[in-house]
Amino acid sequence: MQIHELTRPRKITEQGFLGGLATGLQSAASKVGVQGPAATNTPGPDLTGPMMNRAQALAAGQRTASALTPVMKKDWAKAVQAAMAQSTDPTTQAPPTSAARLTSGEQARLKAELVAMVNRAIDSRGSFDYTRLPDGIGDDTTPEGQTIKAQARKTVEYINRAIDTIFNATLDPKADPSNAWLQLTRDGIAPAQGIQSFDSNSRGSAIRMSSQAKALADQIKLDDGDIMKIRQFISTPGNDTTVTAILDKKTPATTDSPLIRQFGVQTKLTPTELASLTALAQDVKNDAALKEIFGLRA
Repeated sequence: MQIHELTRPRKITEQGFLGGLATGLQSAASKVGVQGPAATNTPGPDLTGPMMNRAQALAAGQRTASALTPVMKKDWAKAVQAAMAQSTDPTTQAPPTSAARLTSGEQARLKAELVAMVNRAIDSRGSFDYTRLPDGIGDDTTPEGQTIKAQARKTVEYINRAIDTIFNATLDPKADPSNAWLQLTRDGIAPAQGIQSFDSNSRGSAIRMSSQAKALADQIKLDDGDIMKIRQFISTPGNDTTVTAILDKKTPATTDSPLIRQFGVQTKLTPTELASLTALAQDVKNDAALKEIFGLRA
């Protein structure tokens, strides 16, 4: 599938959506500093048959989202401490002892940092705005498209509510925002990652790359889901040797290599896609674009 084809509506298969959502959660976890839950295509006991609807896929993916909660809580605590350290309590001329003592302007900036943290967890691009998530849905004239858009709107509502609760609890030490953090990751970030990855509309590809890298991905017939799986595989410690093997010109990579075959299995590339990738890797002019696809610096 080509990158520009992501704008077309498509059926969501159990392996396609659930696998991509779990990979998306890995990506979200890595953006906030931890290795997330392993991507898996294994459905829960309530998921049967060759197809699953989006609600089931999201529910299955959300079960792993709690891995993000402690990391985001820790990062938020650091942001709050930093804001307090940079402020001055007018009554003591010292840093305030609580976030409630920050000025209204400082509190507004602090809340904006929480929003930015959520946006980064969903999509690392600086221009991403979770409130625009419903705008990225493809054909919403179909029943499936309408369901997806409704889910996107509900996801935005969950995130808004969780952010408000978490921020208000930051100003009130007696409040317990634990449930809000769980709602943020489970009902907000997890489905937003899935929607962002599989329902791009006017944004085109959900992965930002140069035109050369996109053209090469189209030639290999890699879509965003394929690229996410490739980057996930390569980012795992020990798998960087695969990149060397693929790009090595002295010992040309072939699909007969056990290392290359394992790469294809783990990233779920078709034999045609894997053969095309290894063949194009033999031309040095493709190295920079391939490194972009792999998520590495050229």
